[in-house]
Amino acid sequence: MTAEPEIYMTPQLAKRKDGLCPSLLIDEVLKVSTSKGGGPSHAAISKSYQTNTKYLTESIRQLENESEELKFISDSVNKFLKEYVDNSDDFSGISFEPKGCTWKLELDIDKVQAPDYRIQVICMARASGDKRTTFVVDTTLVGKSDKSISSTSLPGFKEAKATFEATSLVVRKAVVRCEFPEFPEGCKGRIFREVYQLNARVSCKPDAINGFLRKGSSRKSLLLTAQIRFLCNCVPWYASCQWEKSCN
Repeated sequence: MTAEPEIYMTPQLAKRKDGLCPSLLIDEVLKVSTSKGGGPSHAAISKSYQTNTKYLTESIRQLENESEELKFISDSVNKFLKEYVDNSDDFSGISFEPKGCTWKLELDIDKVQAPDYRIQVICMARASGDKRTTFVVDTTLVGKSDKSISSTSLPGFKEAKATFEATSLVVRKAVVRCEFPEFPEGCKGRIFREVYQLNARVSCKPDAINGFLRKGSSRKSLLLTAQIRFLCNCVPWYASCQWEKSCN
């Protein structure tokens, strides 16, 4: 068995050697990832998902260790991407570089017919003064050569773009999964609706950012309720996990 690689976090990135470490999150990337209209990008297409220490699963937050947070996120992204690549005909392979926390997905030339493109996923991080770390996971479609890295005019761009869109959703799901609440009764290995029942909708005007809220109750005890948030693109999210005694 091989030992776990050493994990380096900001501001220790200058000391990194062969261990797991994120790419450094700079202001330019952070601005693009938080703007609705996007901005200049060093890629043909780019989609980012941003999270923060305060949004991660409670058991990870309680560790108060940014290295554990990085490993938690990177493990989730790695799991989702490997399963996606293994079950898709669009890729010929996937590789991971711990230094810079970068995944490179090679497109299958016969299937996608975009020989000059690859999909790249990068986890970036920056520590702040409030003991929180901001993470941005950036999914990009890039040209394979330095001269064409941001080109949208290479052969097969349309085909590569379709695969990119699907991949970016997989990456988003992987990161959002790190923000799921840990339900008291647990639902690991069981689908959600076996454990909890969704009841009345709290807010009736869903949108792409805020989604909508529904009240839920435990099928077993009926004593607990929760407010669960769902995004309109069917990626589960939660606004709060406020457990209370049922009025019934």
